[in-house]
Amino acid sequence: MRVNWADTEGRVYSTSIYVRVRDRTGLVVDIASVLNMLNVKISLFNARDTGDGYVSVSVDVEVKNRDELISAMAKLMSVSGVTDVRRSDG
Repeated sequence: MRVNWADTEGRVYSTSIYVRVRDRTGLVVDIASVLNMLNVKISLFNARDTGDGYVSVSVDVEVKNRDELISAMAKLMSVSGVTDVRRSDG
């Protein structure tokens, strides 16, 4: 799915991000903290144990533009134990 981002000030776009991370104490706080540090609004946060030592996290966020989304995803990859971050819309 191709998305065009307009340079419309004050406008936000909703999207979902999928994160796969090794199960450990504090992972929810770490992921939420990264997004908070970037001023990315979280509208939904869902984490579930996949039974193989990993957790599948789905985060619905509001971003201003494509660059903000890419930056957030890159920062999430730096969280300890994260093995995959991708946009999960469509």
